Amino acid sequence: MYILSKELTERIAGISQEADTQSSHVLLYEEFIALPYFGQIILRFTINKEEYSLEDLDQYETMLNRIAGKDFLCDFMGDVYRKAGVDYSKLDQRMIQMNERFADEQMLQSSHSARIAADAALLLKAAGLPGDRRVWEIQVEDDEYTLLLMGKESKSIVSITDLIKLSVMEVNERICTGLIKGAFYCRRNHISLVRILLD
Repeated sequence: MYILSKELTERIAGISQEADTQSSHVLLYEEFIALPYFGQIILRFTINKEEYSLEDLDQYETMLNRIAGKDFLCDFMGDVYRKAGVDYSKLDQRMIQMNERFADEQMLQSSHSARIAADAALLLKAAGLPGDRRVWEIQVEDDEYTLLLMGKESKSIVSITDLIKLSVMEVNERICTGLIKGAFYCRRNHISLVRILLD
């Protein structure tokens, strides 16, 4: 699978090393997630610093996007958002609002799009699901996969442990679309996603 390929992991390792160096060890790479329906891979970072302002976050995220280039989106881990004051109890509603607010935002696919779409198709087949399901996210942790499908509500669909450890869940598509549109808006305007989550 492409998401486990040496080509991809080496490229991400290079970006994470460059981010660490250019930020003087403040920006630490944590994980990546693949978004097959939108043809993107998101690199997620944490911040090795006790205090930071919204302006700092704008600069850090702009730096990450510059280092990663057009083939990746970058954002921060949840602890960064919480520390910045994002209210997680209202986060889903906030992203649904972003779906409307950024309705006209252009969303571009990356050079990874065809290969992560093929990965999604393989995992859907393994789960016994139709290949035309819209896969929002593929998460990989150790030897376990989580597949999030775009739908109307948040619910568990299937979990298998035979030949592969795979959990499939459905999430609200307006939340997914709001988040990705917000990410593209922020990249285009050189600001952090945290800033629009606090608006």
